[in-house]
Amino acid sequence: MEQCAYGQGAKIHRKQVHLTVHPSLLVQEPYFAVTVHRFDHQTPLRISLYHGAKELISRHSIMCAGPLCTQILSIPETAEGKVLVILEQEKGGYWAPLAEESVLVLPRFHERIATAMRRAEAVEAEAQKHKDPLLRQTAWAVLAYAEDLLERVKFGDVRSSFILHQKLVSLENKVKKIEAGKDPYADVRGYQLRGYRSDLNGEIQLYSLYVPKQYEPGKRWPLAVMLHGAWSNHHLAMRRVMGKSNAPGENDANAKRTMPSLPDVPYFVVCPNGFETMSYEGFAEEDVWRVMREVEAAFPIDPDRVYMTGLSMGGSGTAKLAFRHPDRFAAIATVCGFFDPLITNPDFFKKPRFARRLEDMAAPYPLSDNILHVPIKLCHGDADPIVPVETSEKLHNRISKIGYHSELEIYPGVEHNAWDYAYKDARIFEWFSQFTRVKEPRTIAFKCMDSHGAGAYWLHIDELKEIRRFGTVKIHAEADGVQVESKNVQRLTLTVPSHFYPHGALVPICINKQEVFRGVLDGSPLAFAADGQAWAATNQPYQPRLLPGKSGLYSVFDDRQIFVHEDSRDERIAAEARKLAVQRSVSWAWADVRWDVLPESKLTPAHHADYNVILFATTQSPFLQTFAGALPFQMAEGGITFADRWIEPDQALTLIYPNPANPSRYILLNIACTLEGLKGLRPFSIQRRSLLLECEGDFGIWSKEGKMLWGGLFDKHWQVETKTVEEYQSNEPQRDDHDDAT
Repeated sequence: MEQCAYGQGAKIHRKQVHLTVHPSLLVQEPYFAVTVHRFDHQTPLRISLYHGAKELISRHSIMCAGPLCTQILSIPETAEGKVLVILEQEKGGYWAPLAEESVLVLPRFHERIATAMRRAEAVEAEAQKHKDPLLRQTAWAVLAYAEDLLERVKFGDVRSSFILHQKLVSLENKVKKIEAGKDPYADVRGYQLRGYRSDLNGEIQLYSLYVPKQYEPGKRWPLAVMLHGAWSNHHLAMRRVMGKSNAPGENDANAKRTMPSLPDVPYFVVCPNGFETMSYEGFAEEDVWRVMREVEAAFPIDPDRVYMTGLSMGGSGTAKLAFRHPDRFAAIATVCGFFDPLITNPDFFKKPRFARRLEDMAAPYPLSDNILHVPIKLCHGDADPIVPVETSEKLHNRISKIGYHSELEIYPGVEHNAWDYAYKDARIFEWFSQFTRVKEPRTIAFKCMDSHGAGAYWLHIDELKEIRRFGTVKIHAEADGVQVESKNVQRLTLTVPSHFYPHGALVPICINKQEVFRGVLDGSPLAFAADGQAWAATNQPYQPRLLPGKSGLYSVFDDRQIFVHEDSRDERIAAEARKLAVQRSVSWAWADVRWDVLPESKLTPAHHADYNVILFATTQSPFLQTFAGALPFQMAEGGITFADRWIEPDQALTLIYPNPANPSRYILLNIACTLEGLKGLRPFSIQRRSLLLECEGDFGIWSKEGKMLWGGLFDKHWQVETKTVEEYQSNEPQRDDHDDAT
């Protein structure tokens, strides 16, 4: 009976067509698409457009033989307001309506946004001219609001038009206030959307900010920095850390557009965007520091109560940033983060040893030595199918073993959504509140993997003896002097706090049991350099220079970049080089940034000054011909000689090197002698570096089939490190332990 009743009901309510329109909100172009899904193919159909209830704009026949038909229609520029889209069917000599949709036309919407943005940019320029950083910040916040509104319009429809119009009016009111020198956010508490003008590409970069509801400028406030996961953004990160997960049936795309009521927490909370999905490396890491500087400049943040947390990619990013800069944070918390390639990358041992060496060093795991004074909390679901729980367990065990403060929370049966439990009811802020920063510790343990040096507290490692090997320093400021133990360090600088010792006391400093200084410590920096095994104080200023980076070839992508292709007289070579450059430029499509592609003939000194250059070309390239003597290979018609090896004409060479036109910037050369050799670079041009940050060394040779044949590393003098040159093939699962990697 049920089947029969259902069948009868289906027959009674059977639909003959299904009508959709997209977009249903027109704010700029007068065009929209009408899609008709026909279930009855026998009768003629037409679309009638009405302005209001009666004014006929136009009629259009539906011309298609199949069941699905899409047509592009237009609305006159004079139309404004609601337009009815009525699908009609011919029946007995007259037209009967079958379905109805509507389109809302707001022709001046974009124009009003653009006008508001121009006025806000004028205020920004005036603030820059008169050196008013707070007014400039406020102008940036208004521009961020406008950028967000433009994005929301793309997905707007008739139902959201009222909200969009409210936001437009709010934008225009904000502009009026900043033009009058007032801050439209001065009395706003809770969630705010803000931004800043990026030095990287000149665009407004967005971030989310929470201002405590009890905020008063008269005291210092704690700051929590939240890093979002992959394919997420700052907006969703704010919801997550505040314990506001997706509503039932709400996907992430919709959750990114709505902000529920947030709990009352006595913290400033900031969520950088980090150029979206870039694992917080390079300029994505700089985005985090820049956002922190913006908040610290605008509000009275207590530097001894700054905390960081993050989930998934943001959990890994939290560990990377805090392990490299432990002096910035009072405590950190990671949620389902990945820390060690041995666990998260099943292909780790299939790579050459030099590539494994780079990936091993770039991972957070071995740098956990640095958080002697920074408590860490690790949270993970034990059923996580994306990031194995073992990565948090292993890091916790290592930190605990060396005697540091580590806490581990494992959620039974929970998959990758461990944030639902770690951040539930905004409880992470209670955990943070236990800790304040150790500002000037008497004991420092610091491990450096950056070729260009790094430091924390009152220590800075200026130079390593051997790059891409850990440099380690342990310091104890004891009653009878400063004891320093170093390994693989060429030069370091100490700025010992003067209050450690009595005024006027003669304090000895010993490095590796050698006394290198005895005198009064007044807080001034003291530099020391090694000559073999002997250490001595030095007054020579350190001159940093560009060195091979921690990411090998991928170091070129850590800063501003431009993609260049040879525009050869041979049209086939020019077309192939351009195709490779374009593909390489878009292979980072998950990042919220795009870079220019231009022919070699358009490359200017300004490009060399401002960008890392990625060049695809043959050995006939004018650039290569001009700087042939300054590059580490020799070109001939029959091939290329590099690293004492012969590269065949149908093979290709990829290497990173200081740009001979500007040695302070990298150039990534992707070159071959022939068209066939260039074609071998096709796999590299579409190769995307994963979130695990795999490395490929500083140079590599590609076969005509597009397989990497061999590669290796440069040393700190940009000479080929011959012991690293290795064929690309599977290796036995052996590696140096993290602690012995120096």
